[in-house]
Amino acid sequence: MTIPVRNIYYMLLYAWGLFREINPATSEQETGAFAHGNSLPVLVASVLARVTRQQLQSALAGGYGPQHAGLSAPRGRIDLAAVVRKGGARESLPCVFDVYSSDTLPNRLLLGTLLQLTETAELPAPLRRELTGLGAQFSGLTPLAPQTQLFDQLPPLPVSSRYPLLMALCRFWAEQRQPLENGRGFRFPLPDRTRMSAIFEKFLLNFYRHEMQDILTDVGARRLKWPLTGPDAEDLLPDMLTDLVLRSGKRTLILEAKFIRRIFRTHFAASSTAGEETLTGKLNSAHLYQLASYRLAWEQAGNGRTDAALLYALPGPDTPGPEAQSAGTSEFSHRFRWKSQEPDSDKDPYLFVQALSLAQPWQAIDARLRNLVGDWLAS
Repeated sequence: MTIPVRNIYYMLLYAWGLFREINPATSEQETGAFAHGNSLPVLVASVLARVTRQQLQSALAGGYGPQHAGLSAPRGRIDLAAVVRKGGARESLPCVFDVYSSDTLPNRLLLGTLLQLTETAELPAPLRRELTGLGAQFSGLTPLAPQTQLFDQLPPLPVSSRYPLLMALCRFWAEQRQPLENGRGFRFPLPDRTRMSAIFEKFLLNFYRHEMQDILTDVGARRLKWPLTGPDAEDLLPDMLTDLVLRSGKRTLILEAKFIRRIFRTHFAASSTAGEETLTGKLNSAHLYQLASYRLAWEQAGNGRTDAALLYALPGPDTPGPEAQSAGTSEFSHRFRWKSQEPDSDKDPYLFVQALSLAQPWQAIDARLRNLVGDWLAS
């Protein structure tokens, strides 16, 4: 993949729902997030270092946690299980009481991530030294090696603090890192195509929810039932889960996002010139069948006319040459209509098929996504 790291970062911020952190207009020099080149591990480490430094300037957030101790007088609650284990001996009274401390799960995971990043050979030496220096400021804290399941145990994080971004970056590191074969350090590969597909879908969901809330009245994935009946329908028929359903007033658009290697099914076909063949391409029929099924299920559930859209992500730059369009490596935009039996063809639903290059500047990506909704509502 050749998606610029900056674009991956903004897609992640949308996918994580961290809208207050998104400022594509800010220069690279001001953010400091992209100063070390087009490298994802360097980006994650740079942002983590910058935001950790900001958090340390205002002190690490603490919290109350249980502490077990033998005391001469009761405090908190008496640990009856410990009393039974001691057989009634009374040198001290086992108690459990809450103590305020900075040694919390978020801070321990943050420190553990900083330490692991210092063992990543892909980071430049100055950045590793910066991370080591930040870790040294976590005095009295116990580092905790980040594991994905630990982030599910986090308490609610204050939305106005930097902790939502810090924990999102730490979790992303925990999900992506790979230990080296010699056991000394880590590597941090780019997300694979399956992971990028999930990120792309979540990015679109939150982009339209956040950026076009003044136009779209509802944005979300929907679970649809097949318009079929029978004694075994509930047991045998799978649900249909859309990527996105956009609604604006009485208008509905079912949008399917695709992050795949090739958009078109290509083959050589005879051209009008005798003895010559040209490369031609057709849209993937499985994608069209999928959207047609979603439309049928949605409309037969009584939801009225429904338009549809296929949005393909192009990870790399446009391929030059006449074969780019048929191979599906350049941006395009097509519009079709579903034929109906109604005499008034103006009511026939639309199908939009577009390809979006993720290698272009972020402002262009933003504009293309807004224009898709604009074209739909203007149709």
